[in-house]
Amino acid sequence: MRRVVFVLATLVMASLAVTSCQNQAVMWAACAPAADGSPWGTDGTYVLACDGGTWKPVMTTDEYFRISAGQDVTIAPLPTPPATTPGGGAPVPTTPVPTVPTTPPGVRAVDQSADGPSTGDALMTCPTEWTRAQTFTAGRTGTLDGVSLRSAGTMAASVSVRTVAPDGTPSPTQIGSGSRTGSSTQTWTEISLSSPASVQAGVTYALVVTSSRGCGGDWSIAVNADAYPAGTSWYQVPEAPGVWNRSGEDLTFRTWVR
Repeated sequence: MRRVVFVLATLVMASLAVTSCQNQAVMWAACAPAADGSPWGTDGTYVLACDGGTWKPVMTTDEYFRISAGQDVTIAPLPTPPATTPGGGAPVPTTPVPTVPTTPPGVRAVDQSADGPSTGDALMTCPTEWTRAQTFTAGRTGTLDGVSLRSAGTMAASVSVRTVAPDGTPSPTQIGSGSRTGSSTQTWTEISLSSPASVQAGVTYALVVTSSRGCGGDWSIAVNADAYPAGTSWYQVPEAPGVWNRSGEDLTFRTWVR
């Protein structure tokens, strides 16, 4: 068993070769990032993140290897920290450990999302080129290479990732882009960005969706009741291009970062 644990730790070190993965980490013990700033470690069973000065579990090493191999994996419930009353005595009830907002480097996963129940639709019309936008705050640093929208209609559209102006509206500066052709019924559609965007944790960006020139008909993006606290939904009307209007409902979306 000790040999298996050692082999697993060695494999995690190799898989996270872009950073320094500390392979002597102890779950719930005090920690400090590696010399190169890497927060990652392993105890041979779990991939751990140095979060708030404590080694916290992110996923099992087996789950990490399966994700790295391209498999769809649901992360199992994670251990909770031991709890004792001050001065000893019987343990007190604990609440689940909050999900650590980090994912091992190179693992593609949903970073930000507003994917709750739909409360309506944001109409997009062609060829009058309505524009919808949703700002979001990146939770991790990496490459944003895909955006999912819950939309209906087969009309083509452009999807771009932009920086945000000082007033919180999308700026003209585009850092990533792709195109959308969706389903006739409302469903989640992932748009792969042909030009991926580099994003930094804690920085706010904007997803901007515009009906393609020359298209006809209409389509829609599902919205929910202002359910995403780290961003705002905006729209432009054809009569006033360049003027952003605040919407009271967030677009349903997911951002994919590796």
